[in-house]
Amino acid sequence: MQRFCVVLVMLVFFGSLLFAGGAQEEIEIDPEDVDLPEQFMWPEDELGSLPTFPEYQGETIELTIETFSGGQAPYLEFFGENFNALFPHFEVEFEVQIVPFGEMHDGLGASLIAGTGAPDIITPHIGAGAARFFQQPYADEFLEIELPDGLQGQIARTSEYSDEQGRLLGVENAGAHPGFLYYRADLFEEAGVEMPIETWDEYVEAGEKLRENGHYLTSFGFQGPSEVSELFSLAIVQGNTLWDGDEFILNDDRTLEGLEAMVELINSGLALDAGFDEEDTIRRKVGAVEEGQIASFIGADWVFNTRLMDHIEEPNWRIQGVPRLPGAVADYFTWGGTGLSVVESQTDYPELAEAFLLYTLASGNQLYKFEEYLHLPVNQIALNDPVIAEYTAPEYFGDQVIGEVFVDGVQNMAGFELGNGYSAVDDQLEATLNEALDDPEGWLQDLEDYWRAAIN
Repeated sequence: MQRFCVVLVMLVFFGSLLFAGGAQEEIEIDPEDVDLPEQFMWPEDELGSLPTFPEYQGETIELTIETFSGGQAPYLEFFGENFNALFPHFEVEFEVQIVPFGEMHDGLGASLIAGTGAPDIITPHIGAGAARFFQQPYADEFLEIELPDGLQGQIARTSEYSDEQGRLLGVENAGAHPGFLYYRADLFEEAGVEMPIETWDEYVEAGEKLRENGHYLTSFGFQGPSEVSELFSLAIVQGNTLWDGDEFILNDDRTLEGLEAMVELINSGLALDAGFDEEDTIRRKVGAVEEGQIASFIGADWVFNTRLMDHIEEPNWRIQGVPRLPGAVADYFTWGGTGLSVVESQTDYPELAEAFLLYTLASGNQLYKFEEYLHLPVNQIALNDPVIAEYTAPEYFGDQVIGEVFVDGVQNMAGFELGNGYSAVDDQLEATLNEALDDPEGWLQDLEDYWRAAIN
């Protein structure tokens, strides 16, 4: 009899588990119960089936996102509100915290070492964040992201957010960041230069004509506040990925060709030696035509959007691919970026956080990000939408259909990698770039020597 009671109790116990499991499995989300426009639903063709998370029924869950960018915080909050609406049976509350750039990355490093204090989701900068943390001893702290079948091969820049084992530890959040030649159409037309151009030699010839009118072709920050992206952009277009695994490879013939081309523009008086962030330099780029105007620059899309756009009053800008040096492998480069990563070791909800991360990649969200904030999609499906390809910005670029150039740039930009010791190289490059004016080849070797000393 005792044995029978034990068996009966066990049957009741396992039956209750099966019933509970069945109850969880029976949760279905009726799209009609979700009060969202179709654009912001969960597209199953891209993201797979909507996970229901039955284990959270009736709960209120808080997820913290840390970002250094006030420009990204609004749409992260917007995505979070819509993501919450997808799950009527529980509540997801996102707290988006804006933390200063250095403080966010240094704080993350301290939290990972301490084993506590990190947010659920972080927006690592592609250089100071991904390059620093997606390596040992930190890489195992982040969730390996599983892209659904619908997004396999569709997401730009995944290599920049992967570790040396090929594990995807983040996805781009801000945009694909292709780089172009931005130029003042009015100044080039005044100088009699027919645009667009294709080669670096044509770019130099344009500079000589601009100089006759008292204008500079471009500017570089050798003696002034330097722009790392100016050198890196040409190196990338030349086919130098900057890092090869853990090896820093800026010091090669391809980069040297680009660096010597920059130095020659300075020495010939075609380029002004002034850093981009200086107020006078920005005024020379956007102001009414006057002596000493800067007619163009090579930079990623975010450089134009964040540093020039608010100062522009005339629709006299145009964009095209980067003038090609002999060793060029592409017309476009990519530089800069900010991702989304899940701190798996410290979050209580890694699967839910990953679902949110994937949700940000959905075409509807990527198109919203572009339409509202001009951050280009990283989802190739969204990039193919006519909203992008037919885009114009007449207040800046006149009648040019810049969307065509955007799409071509994202689809054909040369890739790059960042690795161990990036921050040290970045700081040293800015501190010593003036030395490259006298000895470009020697300066590249000194930079490599500095990197080797910094990581050992």
